[in-house]
Amino acid sequence: MREAEYWVRLRRHVGDSYASLWAESVVHTGLGDRTAAQALAAGMDVRRIWLATWSNLELPDSAK
Repeated sequence: MREAEYWVRLRRHVGDSYASLWAESVVHTGLGDRTAAQALAAGMDVRRIWLATWSNLELPDSAK
């Protein structure tokens, strides 16, 4: 997964106007207590970041 796809998916689920704020403010224990934005900046695997986001948002399996 590429970072661009991550943003497309996040925007689809939380909305265009909220996606950046959400990614910068919600801390994920599965990402070492980082936000998605911090994890992306640190070069973590984007798929791993998406799965943490997916879990945190309690999205359906079809969104994996």
